[in-house]
Amino acid sequence: MNNSRMVVTVALALMLSMMSAVPALAVTVSRIDGLPMDPAGEPFSAVGSLTLQRDALAAPCNVTLNGTITTSGTVRVTSVTIPKKSGTNCLFFSSSASGVQPWTGQFDSATQLTFNNATLSVPGVGSCGPSKLALNWTGAVNADPPTITFVNAVLEPSCKITGTAAITPGLVVQ
Repeated sequence: MNNSRMVVTVALALMLSMMSAVPALAVTVSRIDGLPMDPAGEPFSAVGSLTLQRDALAAPCNVTLNGTITTSGTVRVTSVTIPKKSGTNCLFFSSSASGVQPWTGQFDSATQLTFNNATLSVPGVGSCGPSKLALNWTGAVNADPPTITFVNAVLEPSCKITGTAAITPGLVVQ
């Protein structure tokens, strides 16, 4: 092999190794009001009407997700509250998200949030998950709070979540 071919081969190998070492897109999360974020993770709530479905059983439920978000975009959901309203199918749904067994996730970009191990249960029928859910994130606009949107988010084997929840406090993801 002549010297020019060897130089090109070495340069190409070096370039490919540097490209594989490039980290994933990093995000920065901050409060829209300018207050500092809690270094251990800023507490948040996401409240909205979500349609929960397991096979043919579906219910529009007012759901609350509580947890923390760090400045680097790491998310932990430590509770999912589904009010047990009499006369609705919401009675049948629950989630095991807790401080001991949280849903964990991260912002993949300024517009996408992923939960890596979401669960949903219907006692007597069975559980779905843990599954990876990719959600749409819409940042705060004027006085509107930021939102997460579940777009036919599937939890294996046969559950689905659809709907939008508003986040407080207002957060900016860049």
